[in-house]
Parts: sequence; structure tokens; C-alpha cells
Amino acid sequence: MISFKKLLGQETEDITSWLVRVVVLLLEATALHAIEHDPDECAAFRQEIRETIEKFERTTDSRDTLILAGAAVKSLQTYNRSVERFIASLSSEKQAVISLMSESLLKVAHAGEPAAQNLRRIERELAAASRLPDIRALKGRLGDCLDTICQEVARREEQASDSKASESDPAKMLGPHDQVTGLPAWQHAQARIRDLSGKGTPCYVLVLFLRNLDIVNRRVGFAAGDQILTLFGQRVAQFLSGTDQLFRWRGPCFVAVLERSESHDHVMAEAAKISSFSMEKEIQSQGRSLFFKTSMAWTLIQIHDGLQASEISRKIDAFAAEQHKPKAAALDTRLS
Repeated sequence: MISFKKLLGQETEDITSWLVRVVVLLLEATALHAIEHDPDECAAFRQEIRETIEKFERTTDSRDTLILAGAAVKSLQTYNRSVERFIASLSSEKQAVISLMSESLLKVAHAGEPAAQNLRRIERELAAASRLPDIRALKGRLGDCLDTICQEVARREEQASDSKASESDPAKMLGPHDQVTGLPAWQHAQARIRDLSGKGTPCYVLVLFLRNLDIVNRRVGFAAGDQILTLFGQRVAQFLSGTDQLFRWRGPCFVAVLERSESHDHVMAEAAKISSFSMEKEIQSQGRSLFFKTSMAWTLIQIHDGLQASEISRKIDAFAAEQHKPKAAALDTRLS
């Protein structure tokens, strides 16, 4: 390390020599460590700096020294502007690629309007994001959004498969039970809702959405997430009566069909009680662990005359899609 205190005690010529070496070293480092965004521009910049170094080493006039310093600063400013334009152009091109892929995905997947709006909103926020934590958060939201779209595509494929199967064997139309929880799957729920809506029986659909399951899947693994889903379904079933039926809808969404003749307020209070339980568990998988505490959103839909089963299914899907948004509240107690 250079001690300027010691230098001050030396002859002026020695001090000047040391300072020249320091300046030359700094200029050489500037040229050597320049960002190589474009080979030709980088080579030209390094050549300018090295020519400045040669002139600096030969000059003996203080005014020429200042002029050379100004030239070096100008070269650095010009090159940095070029790097900034390159980064901006690169970001713009990447955003264009993301938009192109997103629009192609929406066309191929025939995604619903809520999912499409959510994906385009994330695109706009990605274009404006400049901080790494923001980009990482948007990456997680993008993963959730794409997962929702994939689930919608899978649902349509299942519907198409069920339709073909029913043509040859009507008994196969509903499909198997959910492989994770063992509960009847969403097709069975739709059939039950359709049956009750046609009979005019007083009943409700309680929709339960288990939040934060995506965190378990990402950090600990899908096997741990499946374990949470199974435990959650078992706990919900403990709060239902003998005539109630519980179904696994899609993702972290469950549906309970309740036959009730009581008033709306009474059923709403019962639904709030069912949805208020807490479940805490330490999940371990593949050498990793995570403490999980349930966070639930719910809504209650009354089945009445004039409300088609397809409309109820749409309401369930819309409610589930809404929970993927960051602005969703901790608990939702709306009556639809």
C-alpha cells in the first residue's frame, strides 16, 4: 500500500513519479476490466485508453496532463453510455420474447380471461422491474400463473376424455377418485351439484382454498405438498355431518356440498366454523423441513333454481383463480 505521508517527505520528483505510476495503473485497470458487451467497441475503448496512457507518460506539461485526463474521462463516459444502451436494448428484446411466448401460450392453451389478465399484468411488472428481489417475486407469481393455466388445460383434456369414454361406457364418465387425497374428484362434485340443482333441494357449496401450498411444493417438494393436501382433507371431513360430501376440486381447492334447510345466516355461521380450524405441522422431505400453518380462504355458494351447475363451476374456478393474486385477503367469507 502506498503511504502518502511518507511520500510527502520525499523529493518532489519522486512524488511525481509515484503519482504518475498510480494514474497509469488506474487507467490500465479501466481498460482491462471494461465490460465486453461488444468486441469492436470494447477494443476501440481499450485502444483509446492505452493511447492516452502513452501520451500521459511522455508529457511534461501540466496543462497537457489535465487535457489528457479530460480525454480519458470522456472516453469512459462514452463507453459507459454504450454499455447502458446495450443493457436497455437487451432488456427490451428479452421482454419482447417473453410477450411473444406468453401470447402464444394463451392462444394454444385457450386460457380463460382471468388467467390471461394475470399473465399480462405480470409481463408489465417484469418490464418495469429493476431490482433483483422484485424480479424473483415476479418469477414466483409467474410460476403460479402458469400452473393455473396448465391445470385449466388438464381439466379440459379430462373433460374431453370423459366425454369420449361416456360414449362407449356411461359409467366411466365421472372418472376415478383423486389419487392424492382419495376423495371424489371434481367431476364427481359437478355431477352431485348438477343432481341437486335439478331436484330443487336446499343446499350450498362450500369452497375451501388452502393457501401457501405452492411454498411447500417449491421448498420441500411435491410429495410434502401432497401430504398437506391429504391431512387438510381429513381435517375438513371431521367438521362435516353425515349427509355432507367433500370433494377435491383442483390444486389446493376443495368443495363440500351441504344439504341445509336452515337460514342463510345459520349456514354462513356453520361454514365459518368449518373454515376456522387451524392446522400446524412440520413437513420433512428429501432432507429439508418446513413448518406449515394453514391459511385458508373460503366462499359459500347457494344452489337455487335458475343457477346452472356450469355457472356454479365457473364461480368455483373464478374464486380459486382469485386466490393466486397477492392482494387476496387472509380470509374470504362472501356469500355468492
